[in-house]
Amino acid sequence: MSVKGHKYQIWQDVVQTLPGLVLLVILLCLPIVLNDFALLEVTQWLIDGLLALSLTLVWGVGGVFSFGQTVFFGLAGYSYGIVSLNLSGWLGTLLGLLCGIVVALLVASFLGYFMFYGRISNLAVGIITLATTLIFYDLFNSMAGDQYRIGAAAIGGFNGMQRVPTLLNLEIIPHYLLVVIVSALVLAGLIGFRHCRLGRVLNAIRLNEVRTELLGYDTRAVKLIGFGIGGAIAGLAGVLHTSWGNTINPTVFGSGQAILVIILVLVGGKNHLWGAFLGATLLQSLSGFLGTFAQQATPIILGTTLVTIVLLLPGGIAPTLQQFWLRLSRWQYYPELPTLKAKVGGIENKQDRKVGSGTAPNLLEVWQLKRRFGSLLAVNNVNLTFQPGQAYSIIGPNGAGKSTFFNLLIGHLTTTTGAILYKGTDITHLIPHERTKRGISAKLQHPNVFLELSVYENLWLAVAVHYQDAATQSILIVEMLHEIALYDRLTQQADTLSHGEKQWLEIGMAAIAQPTLLLLDEPTAGMSRGEMLQTVALVKRLAQRSTVIVVEHDMEFVRQLGATVIVFSQGEVLTTGSVETVQQDARVLEIYLGQYAKPD
Repeated sequence: MSVKGHKYQIWQDVVQTLPGLVLLVILLCLPIVLNDFALLEVTQWLIDGLLALSLTLVWGVGGVFSFGQTVFFGLAGYSYGIVSLNLSGWLGTLLGLLCGIVVALLVASFLGYFMFYGRISNLAVGIITLATTLIFYDLFNSMAGDQYRIGAAAIGGFNGMQRVPTLLNLEIIPHYLLVVIVSALVLAGLIGFRHCRLGRVLNAIRLNEVRTELLGYDTRAVKLIGFGIGGAIAGLAGVLHTSWGNTINPTVFGSGQAILVIILVLVGGKNHLWGAFLGATLLQSLSGFLGTFAQQATPIILGTTLVTIVLLLPGGIAPTLQQFWLRLSRWQYYPELPTLKAKVGGIENKQDRKVGSGTAPNLLEVWQLKRRFGSLLAVNNVNLTFQPGQAYSIIGPNGAGKSTFFNLLIGHLTTTTGAILYKGTDITHLIPHERTKRGISAKLQHPNVFLELSVYENLWLAVAVHYQDAATQSILIVEMLHEIALYDRLTQQADTLSHGEKQWLEIGMAAIAQPTLLLLDEPTAGMSRGEMLQTVALVKRLAQRSTVIVVEHDMEFVRQLGATVIVFSQGEVLTTGSVETVQQDARVLEIYLGQYAKPD
């Protein structure tokens, strides 16, 4: 059995970027018709596009808003200048190229590590990266004295570093062709990266970081890798820029340059990789034209043009052109539907695919658990044990502490005091993806899926973190599609599903790798009675292979499920027992169940 939808998506990208391939041929032929000055201009546009491409990867694909791609651009340029000025010949320039890219990569990795592992907000990332580029702007501006020299390379202060050798000592036309080829290769590489496992996870983080982490991915590490690659690409652009102009100065770190990169990405289309080159070409050529014929009005005309594009084409120019091309070419994308060669549920060694096996007497133990929000004690001294192979329903009125307790179990909240033991091991301080790796999976209160992705892609992301083998992934995906009754919706985008179907999809994502412990927060919220009954049947089937803990308000669901009931009240466990036992408890009837049931 095989699922090849994402491979077809790659082919779709090739078809969609066919105009880009034609443009590449045109660019390679430009030296035949353009003079040297015009070639120098086009070279600079491509370099600007390469810099914008680095931000497209970081922001458009990964969702990390960086205001500081120029930091890596400038540091790589200065590094190239220092090495190439001290090591003569083409070998010195090659070493300078390598050094520039490595410096950019290391700085991006260093900065990204503290930002992402520190879990700062996206807004704070933008502020930190902007502040960093301004720091380097002032730093390099102040290095004007002769003491700021590294061998033959003088930093030069505001005048910058001068007489830097051209890469490989190339002339104008060979250097232009080199930039064209490098840009094409980087773009092609990123298109491939976007569809590999790591690239798809990076894109998932942009769409829904909380869900991505709950699936078991270390979102911090994935963002760090994406940010590092973006920094390296910006560094490559900085080296080519310095080689192109034979000089570099602190203006590359200025706020104006940092803002320009963002504008290029927005105009081209931040979710389309080739849009970076489109935005750079359009804006830089327009700016050059206005600078020649309307110098006084250039800022006004350019600003008006930018505002118009952003208002009329909020997604950028690239998606508009792409849609026009798709209509013109009448291309439509129909991914291959998976075909099941083995009977669903009849796969051998099925137990080998479970995440953990639960060897401890108690699968989950909660000891004296407390969670305080200021003066409010949301969870107060909770002691509970959960046996392997059992199903549990947690009920209670609003404000009883159920959601807080649930978030403590999945790791979204940290405990004030107390401990959580899973299979006899303390997991109190583990973060969500670490708990998922150990076999704990969760569905959140509200549908929390990747709305812009297909049903298949949602399930693939959920299973790929646990299984690398494509055949195993496909088997599990198709099994779960039948389990949640969404096989016929495989290729549909998740945002087209009904509310109940989104709930089932998220349950499927949480259960597809057959976790040892499955946590479900209000799985029937917003469902009709018919959908609720289907969900009961689904949860019962899942409970045959996973311990299930359900937080629920719908008492009809709780009755139908027939699981052990745990009643919360004011942050404490009021009582536990069967549905029938709980319904006879006067305290429960008083605080919660009186409106639903009365004792005989």
